[in-house]
Amino acid sequence: TAESSPPTSIFAMSQCTPDSTGYVTIGCMARGFSPADSLTFKWTDYNTKELSDFVQYPAFASGGEYTKVSHMRVRKSDLDPQKPYKCEASNSKGKKDSKVPLLPPRKLHF
Repeated sequence: TAESSPPTSIFAMSQCTPDSTGYVTIGCMARGFSPADSLTFKWTDYNTKELSDFVQYPAFASGGEYTKVSHMRVRKSDLDPQKPYKCEASNSKGKKDSKVPLLPPRKLHF
């Protein structure tokens, strides 16, 4: 059997502009872990309140390591660069976490 390993990297991302319903998708990608079914995601808001309304996809293999993606939709009005959401990917061997980067609203100058 393959040796289990913790995630070696995590990358958080966010959609720049909201969709027509005013929601933004924020996402997280973890890489380098094994076995495929060992990794779970946890999302928290700036108050470290655990969130449950997220999706995680099955892991896929690349070069003997696994990658897994999770995302959730949040209201644009709930996003604040001073109050970031956090994504954590973990298995029995270790964990990585990352704050989701949020860009402040751009001011247009004419």
